[in-house]
Amino acid sequence: MNQTGYCETLSAFLKEARQATVEFVLSHSRQPFQGTPSIMIFDPSGTFVAFQTGPIPVDSIETFIAQCSN
Repeated sequence: MNQTGYCETLSAFLKEARQATVEFVLSHSRQPFQGTPSIMIFDPSGTFVAFQTGPIPVDSIETFIAQCSN
């Protein structure tokens, strides 16, 4: 594949991945995708439990998970 073909393939992939990400976030959090980082937390059964856009300290995530586990 030449460079032009590679760029076109990569561009198509990124467009598709971006749309899939936007749809996934909206369908689970019922909030629009705003950017990265976006944190989504699911319980062990796969149920969505939390969503946050923006940076979050790891200890805050660990505390949240510990509180939900009790």
